[in-house]
Amino acid sequence: MRSETGTPVLSDDQINNLLMRPSPAGSVPSNSPHVSQSRSATRTGPLYKTSMLASSPATVPSETRGNKSLQNGLTSSSRLLTTEPGETELLDEDSSSCFNIFLLLKVLFFLGGLSGSTWGRYCTIFYASKGLDPFQIGVIGGTMPFVQLIAQPFWGVIADKFRNRKLVFMFTSALSTLSILSLAYDEFSDRYWKILLISAITSAFVSGGIIDAYAVDELKKRGRADDYGRLRLWAAVSWGSGNCIMGFITDKYGFSSVFYIFGGFQFFNLVLTGYFIPDRTVDEAAAIVGGKSSPPLSVLLVALTRMRVLVLLILIGVFGAGFAVVDRLLFVYLIDSFQASKLLCGLTVGMTVLFELPIFYYGKSILKTMGPQVMMAIAMVAFLIRMFGYAILTKETLNYILLLELLHGLTFAMMWTATVSIVSKISPAGWKTATMTIVQAFMYCLGGGTGSIVGGWAAQRYGFQTMYRGTGVLFCAVLLVHLTAWGCGLFNFGDIKDERKQEDDSGAQYGALENAE
Repeated sequence: MRSETGTPVLSDDQINNLLMRPSPAGSVPSNSPHVSQSRSATRTGPLYKTSMLASSPATVPSETRGNKSLQNGLTSSSRLLTTEPGETELLDEDSSSCFNIFLLLKVLFFLGGLSGSTWGRYCTIFYASKGLDPFQIGVIGGTMPFVQLIAQPFWGVIADKFRNRKLVFMFTSALSTLSILSLAYDEFSDRYWKILLISAITSAFVSGGIIDAYAVDELKKRGRADDYGRLRLWAAVSWGSGNCIMGFITDKYGFSSVFYIFGGFQFFNLVLTGYFIPDRTVDEAAAIVGGKSSPPLSVLLVALTRMRVLVLLILIGVFGAGFAVVDRLLFVYLIDSFQASKLLCGLTVGMTVLFELPIFYYGKSILKTMGPQVMMAIAMVAFLIRMFGYAILTKETLNYILLLELLHGLTFAMMWTATVSIVSKISPAGWKTATMTIVQAFMYCLGGGTGSIVGGWAAQRYGFQTMYRGTGVLFCAVLLVHLTAWGCGLFNFGDIKDERKQEDDSGAQYGALENAE
């Protein structure tokens, strides 16, 4: 039997016959616990049409015999993942009979947004409470991204090189969490230089992009890469709702409560990751078993230095700078200039996600209808309107900022949906995680660092309204260049083809399935 794409799909009877086939000499016995687990998964209503056969007697490569750690890696991975890219069709996404990798990713995105909402925007209020001025806050906000600019791609390369995203994610998340929690103690946060140092240490252990790369990888295997938004929207839900709630909590119970909540969410996130995510995915484990080495770093460099990719990196760097003058300085602007409550500050973030949710959910359809080039243009228009709106706020019109913040959802969701679609096409084989972390580094680190420092300096010297007006002018100029280059046919993000060589790390395993037909 074959799927609509022409690739083999086995029936349950064929799978069971294959599992009960006499083992070749020296292979894993048929009564092996690994085989039993695979049979159990098959007979109890698997989510996918392809069998989780990474540990079956016909598919365990000879290199794994006697190597329990690699066998266990393949076995645990096979409970969650399929072995053939692009052929799996989700049968029952809500089934409770076995664990759903997509449900796990939604939970991880949700928890990531929730823990981020407790500290992300509110850290500027914490800095202000310690007596720091806008420029000092801007320097901290600028130093952190520049440290991440080196650290984030480094951790992405390490994850790909050693084929272990999970270990890198858990290690860096644990250390960055402990570093932030140390600021709860006065002896670590009573001086500007101490806060700056701890912030830099925190940034050295940020590996943002690993979960995104993991999600895109799993979607790509199932031919659903453009459905990324339906997973990512859960981070938007928790980010918006969490910030609204944290504004109320901070007003009522003080800032110390933020540290307890942040630590609790991060701990829960790490526990879920450690328990449910396999030590290595099927692709990672199979590549190690087959002795497959990582592609040379030059492959990644060539992919990232193509003209259209460089234009993308510059563009998202500009977006990152724009986001930074909001993320790092907006709360300070509202509190210093208008004596806004922390609850209002939190509500502004809650409003930012209202447009994100439908755009992320229908991202695939929007991509097909508009294409990434138009989506980027719409994102810039929405952002520059928002910047000019900040510049004309008064005490009487302060509440209108909630309407302005609706435009962030349009900006970020349009820009990020288009970016992830492009990245899924340009990522070279073997460097998927590194590509995503580098893209995020350009946005949040290079762009974000520049925006924080320059924005903090401009706000200190010329005032917040002048700084935001200048940011709007910058985006007007970038939009003009973007539209001119597009109109002259110099480049179009929509024309980027999927040039990545498709890896088939599970080829040996799938070959056994084809032979079984």
